[in-house]
Amino acid sequence: MAMRLITICSVIMGLLCSCCKTENEQGIIRPEWEAAIPTFESSEIFYPGLINLPKLENLMIVPTTIYDGGFCNEDNRLCAIDINTGETKWFFPSNIESRTFSHFDSKGYLYNGKLIFQYVINQQKDTYSRATVCLNVKTGETLWQKESRSSGVIKPVIGSGKDCYFIQDSCRVCKVNMDSDHISEFYYTGDNLLKINDIDLCDNYLVISCFCESALEDYSKETYVIVIETNTGKETLKKYLGYSLVPAHNFLEKNIIYSNLERKIMAVNLKTGNILWERHDECSYGFQDLCIYNDVLMNCSINATIGYDKNTGYVKYLFDDYGSYYVTQQGRYAYFLNRKENVDIIEIETGKKLGQIICPNKSGFLGPYPTIYDNKLYIIGNNTLYRYPTYPWN
Repeated sequence: MAMRLITICSVIMGLLCSCCKTENEQGIIRPEWEAAIPTFESSEIFYPGLINLPKLENLMIVPTTIYDGGFCNEDNRLCAIDINTGETKWFFPSNIESRTFSHFDSKGYLYNGKLIFQYVINQQKDTYSRATVCLNVKTGETLWQKESRSSGVIKPVIGSGKDCYFIQDSCRVCKVNMDSDHISEFYYTGDNLLKINDIDLCDNYLVISCFCESALEDYSKETYVIVIETNTGKETLKKYLGYSLVPAHNFLEKNIIYSNLERKIMAVNLKTGNILWERHDECSYGFQDLCIYNDVLMNCSINATIGYDKNTGYVKYLFDDYGSYYVTQQGRYAYFLNRKENVDIIEIETGKKLGQIICPNKSGFLGPYPTIYDNKLYIIGNNTLYRYPTYPWN
């Protein structure tokens, strides 16, 4: 009887090991750790929040949604989760007001325990305003807040060291000294018709994407790129790029600006304004993100993925039926949050898919970019913050 029991147990253990082995062979990657994100009743987190999931020591800033009976009663907030214990430390805004709600969809900048970002406030029905706010990450205390005169369109906040930049209204960029919290106007377009769409930093230069409304019947816009020396505030370049239905988005690498206008991508010398190369790709309507590794520039849009020679624009690979919502790069690999709401690991030089992470409950990953800290990948799905090992997996 004892031998029979041992035999039965051995068979059961063998089956369990076989199941585990099959899952590993199929590349199913389990989270190392997870923490529930507080939400109200059956709310589902679906918006990006602060798209780069800021982290300070053991605190990570994640989105949470309070929802009660309709979009106008939805209140999107931020909360700080202790990644060691899963405990929620604070919320921003700290209180919910029934007649207003907030919305986050922006890139923040973290420096010396301070986090600056922009968010939209719904003051009343169909009335919005944009505010730039600075928080103490450890406590959630609001250190200062500056509201914008323009409409509620959220823009990225960028920085290098103690210097931080944000778009104050459609025509102005402000600079913040993060040590003293001193805010000053850094750049004004000088023309209320010339609107600022995006900003980025490259070494000692601030690169600004602008557009000017035109009188064309298709509502396309004149698109410009403007380069400012951060040390002097001097405008060193103003380059007209062409017409586009949507404002251009820029990606910077060394002294090259990679810019998109709808289905066109071009490489522009940051110092001279010379166009080094440009390409028209009908299958790619602009890009969400660009990744560069060695000489390959990977254009990641919602409907296509294209690999270019970054020096010539030559197409190395093209997948016109494979797109992504958000992409994060780590060295030679890119982590795609794809349209099926899984995370794919892509080799940038070849475009080859090397692996996939599927949300544990099959509901899909939503919200912010896949974010990497200390060689660990953080991603949100089903109102849960998950942590995974980065590729390659052992």
